Amino acid sequence: MFTMRPANGADTPGVALMITARCDWMEQRGLESWRENVDDLAGQAGSGSMWVHEAEGASSDAPRS
Repeated sequence: MFTMRPANGADTPGVALMITARCDWMEQRGLESWRENVDDLAGQAGSGSMWVHEAEGASSDAPRS
């Protein structure tokens, strides 16, 4: 089960990993990516304008892989 919640600063590393993985996928297909903007995009996690899906029982301070 997943819940959706506003992102916070603790989510920044996980969001950065997700964006980087998407950049890899796009680049492997010859598409332009946002790689040069990863830090800026992930940094928006603490701005209150981003939402994340969270697995039941996970917390925002849990380590991200």
